Amino acid sequence: MLKNSIAFLASILFSILILELFLHIYNPFEPRIKGNQIQLPVHKKYEIHNDRITKLSPEIIHTRNGLGFRGPELPDDFESKNSIICVGGSTTECYYLSDGQDWPAQLMKALQPQIPNLWINNAGLDGHSTWGHKLLIEQHILELKPKYLLLLSGINDVGREDIGFYDTKQYKVETSSAQGFKNFILQNSQLLNTIKTIRRGLKAIQKGVGHSDMNIHELSIVENQPAQIDSAVDAHQQMIEKYKQRLIVLTNLCKQNGITPILITQPMLWGDTIDPETQVYLGNIEITPESNSLMRWKILQAYNEGMKNVASQHNIAVIDLANTLPKSSLYFYDEIHFTPQGSQAIAEILKNQILKQNLIH
Repeated sequence: MLKNSIAFLASILFSILILELFLHIYNPFEPRIKGNQIQLPVHKKYEIHNDRITKLSPEIIHTRNGLGFRGPELPDDFESKNSIICVGGSTTECYYLSDGQDWPAQLMKALQPQIPNLWINNAGLDGHSTWGHKLLIEQHILELKPKYLLLLSGINDVGREDIGFYDTKQYKVETSSAQGFKNFILQNSQLLNTIKTIRRGLKAIQKGVGHSDMNIHELSIVENQPAQIDSAVDAHQQMIEKYKQRLIVLTNLCKQNGITPILITQPMLWGDTIDPETQVYLGNIEITPESNSLMRWKILQAYNEGMKNVASQHNIAVIDLANTLPKSSLYFYDEIHFTPQGSQAIAEILKNQILKQNLIH
């Protein structure tokens, strides 16, 4: 019996070793976080065949430059450029929009006639919250010293009680020997990082922030009373306060390094209105059997208000995209991700606000 058990354990360890070796050679999941290190895909071209999301192109080209971002390469005269790096999650990265269709690329095109010597890169990373944004800024952006950083955030911080550990550490990575060993393993194990990547993707789907095709006519309806919605929003107040603290940490980090932060609130399709494209009411769509789309929007709006509060109290520029982008299914292919038309509309709104508020000099 003991001999069989040892043989069984040995076969498992051998299988893990083989799988680890295989993933080091070829990893189709391409983990972007290893331990506490952001791994960016450099000089990478993705050719995506899309037969799932009907509002997007059937063939998508997504290219990463030498920095691991989307957009033009780093120029030799970078210091003289009006340089902007856009940071956020999937609604900044626009993974399933072809090169030139993501809103940072559209914004650069829109601003170039008015702002000379402009350079914009898209550093959005699908699934990243403010915790991931801080790691990205520290590890990849501070050394570049762009003049401006545009931060579109909110959706990936909604309901994130699990970031509480990092809040208590003021965003400082734990440096104990045990944590150091854990980070070493995570940074070097392709298998563990692949498992974490898959888990993050599943959590995103469960939270409703994954990419999906959506036929608004086929969605179920749930009615919530105003008191239910108010109660749901109130349940997020402690998490919103922590979100505000994380935004303060991020913006202070930028300012301390000579980078001007500009905050952008998070838009969403849902709300107390009718979709002009389908004539469907956008406030009673079922999100869960107990909650509807108006509740989800009101919760996100509370996080947006938290962002605006931080901007007001700390003299930071903010663009209220959430309340400016029209709620239209023309602009969204699911509840939060943008179609090419939505991306273009966002670029126009941001351009107008940047010029109106004289945010880039």
